[in-house]
This record gives sequence, structure tokens and C-alpha cells, in this order.
Amino acid sequence: MRASCWFLLLPLLWGCPLMSAENKMENPLLESLLSSSDEDQFGQRLRLHGPVTDGEVPALIKEATARNERRRRNATELLRLNRSPQASAALADVAAHTKDELQYTIAMGGLLTQEDARVAKLGRPELAEKAFSSADAQARAVAVQIMVQTHHPQAKQAVDKALTDSNSRVREAALMSAIAGNPAKYKPLFTSELLKEETQFSLGDLYGALAQIEDPALADVFRRSLQIGKPREQRDRQIRCHNALVFVSKPLPWVRDLVLAWLEERGSMSSSAFTLLNRWGGFDRQLLSFCIAEIEKAPPKSDPAYRNYMVDLENCRFYLGKLAGKKWFAVEEGEQALLLARQRLGELQKTTP
Repeated sequence: MRASCWFLLLPLLWGCPLMSAENKMENPLLESLLSSSDEDQFGQRLRLHGPVTDGEVPALIKEATARNERRRRNATELLRLNRSPQASAALADVAAHTKDELQYTIAMGGLLTQEDARVAKLGRPELAEKAFSSADAQARAVAVQIMVQTHHPQAKQAVDKALTDSNSRVREAALMSAIAGNPAKYKPLFTSELLKEETQFSLGDLYGALAQIEDPALADVFRRSLQIGKPREQRDRQIRCHNALVFVSKPLPWVRDLVLAWLEERGSMSSSAFTLLNRWGGFDRQLLSFCIAEIEKAPPKSDPAYRNYMVDLENCRFYLGKLAGKKWFAVEEGEQALLLARQRLGELQKTTP
């Protein structure tokens, strides 16, 4: 009888290590990601692992309900990195059912860029509030966005508080939420920050926010801001201002007038102004006049300085080349470019007052 008992027991003993092994992922790289103990380790292992594949999604869905909070949060983070409908549906399911406020923000962070109606349905005020009060900066950053997009009753207060958060990630999230809501309400803050030598916000975001506000006085704010700092810092501001205005599809009247003035002044912002006006469309008269004036000032073709001068007129050469039905006018084709520009401007003056 004792021998038979041992006979029955041995398979169970031998089975224990096998059962333990089955609790781990068959994919060692994925397993190392799931067992990462902090953000830095997760990032390092993710670089080794590479993109999350569709084939790994089912296992991650299962791990997103693990008892270990770090493991389920890592699984949810990995689901965010996969763009399949299955992963997106899994994130929505996690957001709807988890009791873990940090996991909730991770899941919602992967859904915030989707349609507002879907996000609004996943609003869970108590979890958003807990996440916003947590010590985790990333959770606070996502929480303030959740509260705004799900129309949380304390959303406005959350944005105001997050704008002064000690963590830059949280401040940036609050800034983007403010811009998406009512940027005019925060005009004093955005203006004062833009005019500081060192701001706590992204300069590009500040330029972009103020460009949405109907207030002609802001043109002077933009001009003053571009004069702050040493030449290197000024150039950095010019680039950030340009990049922000590139995303403006329909410029407000004061923004349009400011950019037109930059073009006419032919200063450090003229090249940026040319690109913006060309992108917005409807400014051919001004662009043609600019190119004619600039090409007319070119040195003689025999002058060694001619080539460099025409190289610097790249905007005009590309713009006029497109009007001529080709990619660009070559450096040596300044005369042809000038002839076309004069012809097109003459045609415009005949058809428009």
C-alpha cells in the first residue's frame, strides 16, 4: 500500500516544476519584459525585444489580469504598443474592469487618441481621481487628460493644478489639455511663460496655443519672444515658432498679418514666412513679388558669389519650379526663374485688383 502511495505521489512531485514553468511565458524576451521591475529596466528590455507582434497579444491579454500588479501593468503597457484591433479592444476591457488606478491610466493612455465617444464611456471618476493624486508622474499626466476628455466635474481644477506640477510631463499634459479646451482662458499664463528666458513649458506648445487665440496684441508678444536670449537661443525660438505655425491650417488674421510682415521685412523670419504662406495658400502675389525682388538682387552670373546667393534662394527656386511644372529651378537658372515670376505676377495683376 505504501509503495502504491509513493507511486501515485511521484507524478505529482515531478509535475510541480512543470506547472511552475507553465506559469511563465514560452517567449523569454517577452517574459523578461513582463517581469521588469521598473521603467528603466522595461525600456532596456523592450529595445532587445523589439515591436510587440500580433501573435503576442493573446498572451498579453491573459497577463493583463495577473495578480502581480507590476506584471499586469507591464502587460497593459505592451498592449498599447500593438496597434491591432484586438489589442485596442483589450485595453478598453482593462479600462472598464480593472480596480488598479495605475493600470487604468496605462490602458486609457492607449485609447485617448481615439474617438471621444468611446473614451467618454470608459470614464471612471474614482480611478481617475486616485491616479491624479498618486506619486506616479505618468499616471498623473494621463489622469488629467482622462478627466478632461471624460468631462469629469473636477477637470478644470485638475488642469489648473497640473499646470503647476513639479513634473514636466504632467505640466505638458495639462498644457495640451488646456489647448484642446479653451486656450484663451490661459492666455495670461501662456504669455508670461513665453516671455521668460527659461519657461517650464514647451516653447512650441506655447506658440501653438497662443496662435489659436483671437487677439491682435499677441503679434507683439511673438515678436518680443523671438528677441529673447543670445543669438543661438533666438534661433531656437524661431524654429519652434515656425514648427508650431506649420500645424495651423487656417491662420487667424493677426497670425497671417504677422507672417506677411516677416516676409516683407526680409529678416531672420523671412524664410519661415515664405514656407508658411506657401503652405497656407492664397499668397502667390506676395510670394512672387518677394522672389522677383530677391532674384533681381543676385550678383552677375560671372561673379563667384552668384552660386551661393542662388543656393540660399532655395524656397524661391522650388516654388517657381513647381509653377513651371517641374521640381525646381537649378542654381544656374536664375534668369528663367525671374522671367517666370514676372510673367505670373503680371497675370495675377490683370485678373485680381
